[in-house]
Amino acid sequence: MSKGIRKNLGRLFTRDATFREQFFAIVNDMLTKEEFELAWQDLCCRYKIADNPFMIRTFQCREKWAKAWCQGNYCAGMTSTQRSESANMMLKRFVPRNSSMHHFVSQFELLLQDREMEEGRQEYQTKQLETKHKRMWPIERHALKIYTKAIFMLFRKHIDRASHFVVSGKGENYYVISHNNADNKPTWAKSHFMVYVEGGGTRYSCECGQFEHLGILCCHILRLMIRLDVAEIPEAHVMKRWTRSAKEVVPDHFKFPSKHVGTKQPLTHNKAMLNQNAIMAVNKGNIDMETFQVVMKHLMLLLKKLTTYCLLEPRKLSEIPQLMMMVHIMVYPTFSRTQGEKTNIYGAASSRQQRWHE
Repeated sequence: MSKGIRKNLGRLFTRDATFREQFFAIVNDMLTKEEFELAWQDLCCRYKIADNPFMIRTFQCREKWAKAWCQGNYCAGMTSTQRSESANMMLKRFVPRNSSMHHFVSQFELLLQDREMEEGRQEYQTKQLETKHKRMWPIERHALKIYTKAIFMLFRKHIDRASHFVVSGKGENYYVISHNNADNKPTWAKSHFMVYVEGGGTRYSCECGQFEHLGILCCHILRLMIRLDVAEIPEAHVMKRWTRSAKEVVPDHFKFPSKHVGTKQPLTHNKAMLNQNAIMAVNKGNIDMETFQVVMKHLMLLLKKLTTYCLLEPRKLSEIPQLMMMVHIMVYPTFSRTQGEKTNIYGAASSRQQRWHE
């Protein structure tokens, strides 16, 4: 889509930022078919491109790419092949072209290790997630407990959007959710949405179709839930793939032991434990000269064992220069002159060094 419009509209697309913003808003943000068609016609008339062959062809095949025609199809928000292209680009970072089979397998293992480390980092950030906002609805607290960090932040955006709507009407099994500032919206923008309540509040459906397409409740349903004092997200609207316990749905035949990540703790947890114990060793080894010698003695033995281990593991050879540099720094601390004074390896001048200059 982007390549086609850039090629066929040329200067209008590349130089007019307002046109680009409106065009992508129509492509990505239109929720209903009527809203999309009215917005498309308004854009074509305003910029006088209704007779452009590219715009005509694109509009005629709108059922194949427009978001409004994908409401009933769940695709986790994806409307193109960017996920596949992203995975292909990620693989190219580790596996160069014309690689042998042996090299491909070894590099692919590094790719798996990198993905496992990233997954562990995301899990660690999710566990550390805290909110400091004064305003938090009960349904937000429930979302904070069940969703991952990325999904919760997306959920909060829809909660914020819900503040622009009010419950303006009620029927037998539906509510009308209206925008509270509809007069300032474009004439083609939809301002009223029907939200249906099923099963006594166990399931909700909105005509915008966001939950069926993305798997996250829309701002219209959330506004109604806040109005009805719903404290928890109904079970029917909690997709396990977005929750902290998503790994429980992985089939057994896809589960396999990893050589890089321990089965009990992720790598981020291991790194945090290493950092914590290393800081404790530094603090205790800095009490006096005797404690310093004890810590350095065992630290040198540890680094020697790690270097030997890396030599035995071919894929760990790249870590040896870093280990040797650490040994050199710890045994022979290096100093550099900066603006007429000596600084240690952390860039901070000690009080003794400052007195030496004075």
